[in-house]
Amino acid sequence: MKTAKVRLAAFGLAVAGTLSAAVVMASPSYAETIGANSCEGTGFNGYGEVGGCLFYNSNNDGAYFFFDKNIPDLVDYTFNHQGVPPAGLGQGVKNNAASAYNNSDACMEIFFNSNYKGASEILPPHTGTNKLGVTYNNDASVEFIAPIYCE
Repeated sequence: MKTAKVRLAAFGLAVAGTLSAAVVMASPSYAETIGANSCEGTGFNGYGEVGGCLFYNSNNDGAYFFFDKNIPDLVDYTFNHQGVPPAGLGQGVKNNAASAYNNSDACMEIFFNSNYKGASEILPPHTGTNKLGVTYNNDASVEFIAPIYCE
């Protein structure tokens, strides 16, 4: 009887180990979880494709906010898309963005002040920055501009 219990316990551990391995193998990778925190959404910004994203953390990590229109004041917006890690989810976007990605055919300008004023950073079409410069945690408004004004 003791041998049967040992064999049953060994079988149980083997099954548990196999199931654990299957779960690990079936789990999506970091990049697959949300497309490496890709800037995805639906909308049209007037110049081409979708829009832009502001991320709570540097390196396009953490929760993110997708937008497809000009926003003169970010005060009423939150990081509403869960990233990996989910840091910042539900936090206000204004003065909290650390990185950004422009997933559009337009240039995306991020301003220090509301109403498109003050120091700014421009991201050319389909580019991002792992860490914002003058608007790092000091972002108040965003605007899409024609590509001829990217400089």
